[in-house]
Amino acid sequence: PILLGMFTLGTWFGYAVSNWFDKNTIMGFIKMNTEMYKFVKKLQKNERLMLFTMRLTPSLPFAVTNFFCSYIEIPLRKYLVFGTAGIALRLIATVWVGTQISGFNEELESDPSYQLQKYVFIGVAVVL
Repeated sequence: PILLGMFTLGTWFGYAVSNWFDKNTIMGFIKMNTEMYKFVKKLQKNERLMLFTMRLTPSLPFAVTNFFCSYIEIPLRKYLVFGTAGIALRLIATVWVGTQISGFNEELESDPSYQLQKYVFIGVAVVL
């Protein structure tokens, strides 16, 4: 709950700051370019799914999504609701994976026959 609150507060702050700095400048520029404006309108049609997916997957840094969503004029309430839902699911998955790795690590340490697998697992984790 604390992490989710911190992510939501950071989301609101980033959105508000970028909105304050932009003052509709970027969207005004986009409206002058017909093709870009059509693309932004397509994004806005699927904004709920887009917001949820952007927060669920670690494809874009949070600061970039804050600026982007502010610039294309996604309403703050929708941004917070669907962004928070994506972040919540991502946090749940992260906690679950962490507990699984912890249990796996305890098993590896208790049985010496798993030493090779331990080093392979660490190597794969480093590469990823």
